[in-house]
Amino acid sequence: MKEEILPMERRHYIRLGQHHMLRYERYVFQAPEEEDIFEEGRVKNYSLGGALFESKTEYHIGDILKMEITIPGWEKYKNEFYREDKVSRPEPITILASVVRVEVLVPDQIYEIGVQFVGIDEGDRWALMKQIKTQLRGY
Repeated sequence: MKEEILPMERRHYIRLGQHHMLRYERYVFQAPEEEDIFEEGRVKNYSLGGALFESKTEYHIGDILKMEITIPGWEKYKNEFYREDKVSRPEPITILASVVRVEVLVPDQIYEIGVQFVGIDEGDRWALMKQIKTQLRGY
């Protein structure tokens, strides 16, 4: 009987196959009066270290994206002072990410983009980690 050789897993974090709203744009340093121009889409899966999403824009490996991902419930794990004006609408988590994989799904129309998170507030990272652990436990 032959032993099956499994490909080496390169991911460092468990990914959650959940779909969440996403806004993203190529990140460039800009003057304060310049306006952000975000695209919208859905995350296909994410982990503490990165995410996978579909885009109508072709990005290239090494591009830096500013992402705002709306993951319901993540903000309840944020360690911050009580805010009376807190609304029930979920707030997105803002992350800088580096493109590490690009796959053409429909030529010149749809691309699957894999990113690695390279810039995230440490408190937000901790809150996201707690949210992921809760999701993995099933509640």
